[in-house]
Amino acid sequence: MKRMRELQKEKAKLIAIPEYFTPQEAEHIVTEYAAVAHKYGVENLFSEIRLLLRQYKQQFRHAQAVKENFEQSISEEERKDLQRYWDNLRSLSDLFNSQMSEFHSKNGRVMASLTTLLIKQGYVKNTSNRISEAMFRLQIALIKS
Repeated sequence: MKRMRELQKEKAKLIAIPEYFTPQEAEHIVTEYAAVAHKYGVENLFSEIRLLLRQYKQQFRHAQAVKENFEQSISEEERKDLQRYWDNLRSLSDLFNSQMSEFHSKNGRVMASLTTLLIKQGYVKNTSNRISEAMFRLQIALIKS
């Protein structure tokens, strides 16, 4: 009975960790609790989270490299033109809205680099969302077990 209560406490701690379902929380869960995943029958979810974390880290590194290359490749004049739009850019759809049309026509090379940057950041965001989904499924599986 004592061992059963300890397992329940351990499971409750594991369920309580993901608050925001971020990759950092996923990393913590995998490093701390991967060894006990077999106790709860969630090894496959841990494997999926590990794989997604590996993808996330790789995509994040690539996005950072593209961002650094982009920032180094634009001139001061292009930087000033881009600055008024930069705060509103969150995705590719923001890039191609009507406000950007004047900037598009003047700066083709910068637009190509910026498009690549936003695509890479989109991949990172998508993988982060998939990690969140896998962590939510892990939480549900633990509650059910």
